[in-house]
Amino acid sequence: MEVSIWTFSLACVALLSLFASSSGAQSQSSAVPLGRQRAEMTPEELQESAAGVGDLEQNATNNSGGSSDVTTTCEYTFTSGGTGVDPYLQYCVTVNGNIVEFESPKGIESIREGIIGEGYGVCDVTKGVGYYDWAEPGASSNWNAPTTLSHTATEVKIERTTGDGAWTLTQTITQNAAGGYTRIAMALKNDSSVTKNVYLMRWASINPDNNANGGKSNLDGTISSGWSYIPNSGASVTANKGYGVLLQTVLPLPKGTTGTSGFGLATLGPVNPCDPTADFDGTLNDFDGSVIFLYEIDGITKNETVTANVKYTAF
Repeated sequence: MEVSIWTFSLACVALLSLFASSSGAQSQSSAVPLGRQRAEMTPEELQESAAGVGDLEQNATNNSGGSSDVTTTCEYTFTSGGTGVDPYLQYCVTVNGNIVEFESPKGIESIREGIIGEGYGVCDVTKGVGYYDWAEPGASSNWNAPTTLSHTATEVKIERTTGDGAWTLTQTITQNAAGGYTRIAMALKNDSSVTKNVYLMRWASINPDNNANGGKSNLDGTISSGWSYIPNSGASVTANKGYGVLLQTVLPLPKGTTGTSGFGLATLGPVNPCDPTADFDGTLNDFDGSVIFLYEIDGITKNETVTANVKYTAF
């Protein structure tokens, strides 16, 4: 396995073990989020890791110092299915591009329960700067105000530029009635004059079935998806039925992708986009956590745009 060496903090270098090199944009890597989990690190390694995270957090504020524009208010609501062959789905989007409601099947809400957290993160690996908006858990203060570029009965397109002028993120969020899923195209443009490497991610605090089981669920992932679900309690027709939500990548992968992975996190946020595996601890069972899907993208040139596509679907 060949991995390029970047000048970056130890906290984020640990993330590189998440990915294996790919021979092309359609190849995906081994889904092993950490080479060494925190529990296996020596005190000296933990100290060095914490120091690296501290450097990054000077550029990405947490919930207590985040943007005053954080919102969980539904601005755009989309509803489909439930009367024919198409499965029922209702979801809503904030002005910032967060999905803060996801009801599917009818009467089963999985995001607008407990901590209302969903959104996007970018780590400019080349500069060591993070940008994120996770809705209720908080947002970094280094975003400009969003702009709604278009809105129809089935789609909304929202653009947001970073405060330092380095990046523009354009999200196109589309209703897919036939499949009963929400598709999100995250188009990230390098507005700077230099070629850069990034981590681009989607994250959600998923509480299946109206926050049943106190928000606790089973969380895990693969190289193509991450999920949270409550299993069936038994085989009888009177047993509680299981529900879940899947966060999945959609091909094609962004140009320059060298690795992808979905996994559960032992946190309800906020997540540091430059250290997104900090709260990874393997498969989580009966745990109140969250789900993330992560792309490592290399070599984004001046004025180039790369697009990652993900979808949310009930299962």
